[in-house]
Amino acid sequence: MRKVRQARQVLNRLRGVTVRLPDKPTKKLVTDGAGSYYLVDASVLAASRARCRTTHDVGEQTLARFCAALGHEDRAATFSALFRELGELCGARAVEEPPRWSGIGDDCSPYEFSIDVRRDGTEPRLLVEAHDEPASPLSYWNAGMRLNQWLVDHHAAHLDTFRRVQDLFEPRHSELFGVVGHGVGLGRDGRPAFKIYVNPLARDPEGDVDVVVEALTRLGYAEALDTLLALRGPADRFSHFSLDLVAGARARVKVYVKHFGLTFDDVARLAGATTGAPASEWVEFARTVLGHDRAALSERPVYTAYTMTTGRPDVIDGATLQLPILPYLSNDLEAHERIVAVLERHELPVEAYANAVDALRRGPLEHEQGLHSHVSYSRQAGQPRVAVYFGSRLYVERYGWLSLDPARSWPENCWPLPALRRGPDGG
Repeated sequence: MRKVRQARQVLNRLRGVTVRLPDKPTKKLVTDGAGSYYLVDASVLAASRARCRTTHDVGEQTLARFCAALGHEDRAATFSALFRELGELCGARAVEEPPRWSGIGDDCSPYEFSIDVRRDGTEPRLLVEAHDEPASPLSYWNAGMRLNQWLVDHHAAHLDTFRRVQDLFEPRHSELFGVVGHGVGLGRDGRPAFKIYVNPLARDPEGDVDVVVEALTRLGYAEALDTLLALRGPADRFSHFSLDLVAGARARVKVYVKHFGLTFDDVARLAGATTGAPASEWVEFARTVLGHDRAALSERPVYTAYTMTTGRPDVIDGATLQLPILPYLSNDLEAHERIVAVLERHELPVEAYANAVDALRRGPLEHEQGLHSHVSYSRQAGQPRVAVYFGSRLYVERYGWLSLDPARSWPENCWPLPALRRGPDGG
């Protein structure tokens, strides 16, 4: 009983897995994060958590501000209600508890918001990751599959295409940065559209090429493979495979390549091979955001993404260059000024982006880090398009940039730990 009483004192910062003991009520095996474990009545733990604010409670409030800042007050209620439901399905956690592993936020935040900026308007988007206990690639995968079925039942999501390749992405080892995520966007009609992101490295840490080749062949995109494979360098990896959860010719497949040590000449080559726009556009975008004085983008990998559609299975329809902000830029004011320069150069609306930053910032931008996580550039139907991704930063002040340190949890094994500012505990 003494151990149980001790456990009650730290319930708000515990995590655990359910176990069943013979002839006893259901218990939770919980840890205080300092190496001690306790058995606690699951009902007591559930009641304690019910009184706590969860990570998704925080996110719901943030999302309301985010939508209002973008001028989408009419969609805020729809998006917030959906996010609330997703929080319940994704394993929302009390904010006082230590984080589970997540590859979405650099501090293991399990969701992020983004803004898609086009000349004809802006669209709010979000990315979530379904979690379960105990945290592992397989438990997250199973949680993601349950979320898939919920999307079918409640939002008429289309899973037929995904099910044709699902077996290729089920995790078989633990050295994975991420397993499955779900993206949500609100179109102009206010209805949510969903996509799924899975990991080509899930079965084999060296098997990404085989998985992507097999997946695209099954889906009827074999004719585009030669072009796609030429865009992956010997040291690169296919990092994400994305499918729109819709039916018909508008459904897209997107394959992401994680590039290590790109030079600006490499950036020009990749752009010239696929975008149909001047190769200098990608180079100028990368130099504007990350700096003109760099010989290579080697501090953290850069992503490119290549889109194919059902209606044109033999060609790459679009390409995107996605840049990380950390550790290249030291604070969010620097990131903000550089993104504004990109938007102005391409005659894209600045005000909506600036309003979003004001809604999400916690103080002066020169003192903030990690609000901007990534920024991307592409062309759609010949028109420029910029997407800005915002870190939720739920844990950084207490735990630092957890997912930037492969030694802290599931190992990414992708790039050296950069010299980033850490949280108060030095972690």
